[in-house]
Amino acid sequence: MNVPLERKKLAENRQDVAIADNVSNVADVRPLTIGGALLAHNTGLNILGQSLPLLVGLVAVPIIIRGLGTDRFGLLALCWVVLGYFGMFDLGLGRATTKSVAELLGRGEIRQLPSLIGTCLLCHAVIGLLGGLILAGLAPLLARRVLRIPSALIPEARIALWILAAAVPVVVLSAALRGTLEAGQRFDLVNWIKTPANILVFLIPALCVPFGLGFRGIVLLIAMARGAAALLFLVYCYKAFPILKGGLCLDRRLIRSLLSFGGWVTVSNIVGPMVTYLDRFLVGSMLSLTAVAYYTAPYELVARIWILPWGLVSTLFPAFSVLSANGAHAELERIYSRSVKALLLVVGPILLMIMLLAATILRVWLGNDFAINSTTVLRILALGVFVVSMANVPFTFLQSLGRPDVPAKFHLFELPLYVGLAWLSIGKLGLVGAALAWCAIMSLDALLLFGAAWKLFGLSPKVLASNGVSRAVLAVAVPVAVILLLHQFFGSGRMAVRLVLAGTGFVAYAIIAWCYAMDAKDRNVALAIAARYTNGIVRAR
Repeated sequence: MNVPLERKKLAENRQDVAIADNVSNVADVRPLTIGGALLAHNTGLNILGQSLPLLVGLVAVPIIIRGLGTDRFGLLALCWVVLGYFGMFDLGLGRATTKSVAELLGRGEIRQLPSLIGTCLLCHAVIGLLGGLILAGLAPLLARRVLRIPSALIPEARIALWILAAAVPVVVLSAALRGTLEAGQRFDLVNWIKTPANILVFLIPALCVPFGLGFRGIVLLIAMARGAAALLFLVYCYKAFPILKGGLCLDRRLIRSLLSFGGWVTVSNIVGPMVTYLDRFLVGSMLSLTAVAYYTAPYELVARIWILPWGLVSTLFPAFSVLSANGAHAELERIYSRSVKALLLVVGPILLMIMLLAATILRVWLGNDFAINSTTVLRILALGVFVVSMANVPFTFLQSLGRPDVPAKFHLFELPLYVGLAWLSIGKLGLVGAALAWCAIMSLDALLLFGAAWKLFGLSPKVLASNGVSRAVLAVAVPVAVILLLHQFFGSGRMAVRLVLAGTGFVAYAIIAWCYAMDAKDRNVALAIAARYTNGIVRAR
């Protein structure tokens, strides 16, 4: 008998037991516990976390404008853009971190977490430092020439940009820490930290202006709030994954794979927004600034619906990664299909009713001029947003299963095609042409993404239909088609009639969706989530 070998095995077993005890509170991220109720709950948290800062911003922005003045508010808005942009200046490593950590958790390889997370944090720190140095070096040029800031505000702008440059490494590191928590499905912690941090972006200037705090002080406080959020992310990473308390380490072998994955994600992060925002630059150059207003207002209205699919796919990305690492292909198919169905049932009727009430919404919100010039644009853009919402699921699925190159290549293919199509459409049809071109390229992107998920992973229309997607399509289409038909005969004149038709459509849709489109599993998940939030409200009281 080899006594040293037996002692070594015994020590390893003891170590494994200690590790298992140490990470017992992350067992809930393993495949067996990733179900519909958890995903729906986390989706609700994400949507709430996105909505609250928007609501605070609606109230706070007028106060900030009155206190700072138009020029300084414009400068503050640019600072917000810088913070948001550099929050994505991680070369896709934030998403690579989420995927890699989720895969380790799915395979149960907990002991590799310190080396993986340590490597990810080091990569983020290096990128953040480079980004901060670049911004600091460009600050004088940006303040004096590029941003066309009034001469009286140049000193304040330069110092504000230097403050933001110092905050960039912290902001970039936050992406890695947040991604680690998301990999463990700890969206409760993520939103408890991120939501107050995003609210403070509006709340700090709104509260500080009445007390006479200067612009530079406001920017400094906002940067400090981001730093505090990063620190909280770090603390809760150690609490969620106690094995990290043994120390982080570097594994050079991981750097190449992380950068490769992140590189393709970066391509999508750069080219995707270009397709989204290029249309208004083309409208401005080919038509007029007034036309830009008539186009941008309905777009900004309908684009707020993206909070719903974003809340879902943020939860799906680590869940898909965990299930893929665990080889749970049947569960992947089920969650993929039911996510498409859920978005269809939630987003579809909202956007289709916006199409029905477009003229009324614009007239009440912005007046008759926008109702006359933007109604058709709003209807077309609503259709495009619906298509993009559905496409978010295969886009996230492909990235989470290690093929971020596929959507990135699609984006590279679509960009020049979109520029040519938009140029021709705007020249012939004006604003309607711009909306049609955007809707067409989004539809092409959706077809390519669903097709790639089918070809590469077997997620065919038959798989979608077997999970109730075809029933969801009918549940949305039939009531809306009937209401649109009735609208043509009875609702073209009076607002009250249109509102009654819309309300009737929603009631009919809700009944059909619950009884026909949703199966027993869907209804059980919905009831469980409703009970969870109801109990939470009761306990709060």
